Amino acid sequence: MPHVVFDKKIDLEEFSKQFQPVMKRDSGIIKLIDVFVNKNNDRALITALTIDDLHQEFIIELDAKVGSSTLRLFPMTDPKKTASVKTALGLVASFVLYLFPDARIIRTNIQEFIAKKIIVNSIVFGEQE
Repeated sequence: MPHVVFDKKIDLEEFSKQFQPVMKRDSGIIKLIDVFVNKNNDRALITALTIDDLHQEFIIELDAKVGSSTLRLFPMTDPKKTASVKTALGLVASFVLYLFPDARIIRTNIQEFIAKKIIVNSIVFGEQE
């Protein structure tokens, strides 16, 4: 199962305030549509859509606990783990790293899908060249 574990509790309220919808076109289409945070501010759900060989709608979960946060596919949605689905997770991970520069990835199995720089609505997030 694709996942990313960060070394700190991510501030989901701040994440939600700063979230920008994303539409990325490569060999297919990847959309990150919206974010919803629960009342305890310890779980965020990001609605996502990918279109490549398959049209898939799914939810990405960001679970924030004391000392760590885990980004993964929400267990109640089970998309095929295509490159586009992993890229969607990687985009969220990249945005987390941009918003919280002191956060570090301590475990992942999608490193190649996590960009050092992303562009959302003509705004560059991440490392400058």
